Amino acid sequence: MEQIVTVKTVHPDGTAEVLCRRVSACSGNCDRCGGCQEGTPQTVSVLARNPIGAGPGDRVVVSSESGKVLGAAAAVYLVPLLLMFPGIFLAGAWGGLGGFVLGLGLAVLADRRLRSRGPGYTITAFASGV
Repeated sequence: MEQIVTVKTVHPDGTAEVLCRRVSACSGNCDRCGGCQEGTPQTVSVLARNPIGAGPGDRVVVSSESGKVLGAAAAVYLVPLLLMFPGIFLAGAWGGLGGFVLGLGLAVLADRRLRSRGPGYTITAFASGV
């Protein structure tokens, strides 16, 4: 996945904080969709590897592996839900709650593990003409 972003700050460790527009289900056409609260897309700050030496204010192309993004989404959304159902069948409503909480705990642990590996984004090029 690739997106054009703006570099906010550069860190001495070879990473940069970049500002991304959060892409919504309406594909950025928030006025027509009405799903966004304020009618404007949100901006999110993420950490990215900076092998090209981009500086603050530069417009750059950031890429990430689709598999990592989908895996993170599955961990956050599906694991708690999937563990809730066996808990309901095994121990009733309290078991479902326990399974859901266990799933959330596993998602938090997976998130911490992924964060320790470093940023999942890489600045690959300068965005020319944008």
